[in-house]
Amino acid sequence: MDDIAQISAGQTHVLLLTTDGRLYSWEDNTEIFHIMDEVKYINANFNQSFAITNDGQLWGWGANSDGQLGIGTTATRQTAPMAIMPDVAAVATGNNHTLAVTTAGRLYAWGGNSRGQLGDGGTESQYSPIFVMDGVEVNRIAR
Repeated sequence: MDDIAQISAGQTHVLLLTTDGRLYSWEDNTEIFHIMDEVKYINANFNQSFAITNDGQLWGWGANSDGQLGIGTTATRQTAPMAIMPDVAAVATGNNHTLAVTTAGRLYAWGGNSRGQLGDGGTESQYSPIFVMDGVEVNRIAR
């Protein structure tokens, strides 16, 4: 494959995004499989993955023991991408928490929060995206 735009690696899995927006993945030396199309950004970490599609929709799948997928529960591992929130410009993940910036510059966070890593002033885990702050500009996304 010679049209690679981005690669992101989790603990035992890899995401690969092509220049035409096709998203592929593999883990534990399995064959490469196609996940979705029209993707513009990917982020894998530990045991969860996220993708932002061309329309700004954030999708997530994988481990969810601390609510890090933002689907409103701590339901076990999600194997298919689930819609999380619209109008997303950037996403970043920790081992058990996630942050996203919208196209309007609003920062949201969710997942484990035992050390205050969500930035909401508390230490209670959040299972759905919660607003943290306004005025966030995305100049560069670390890869």
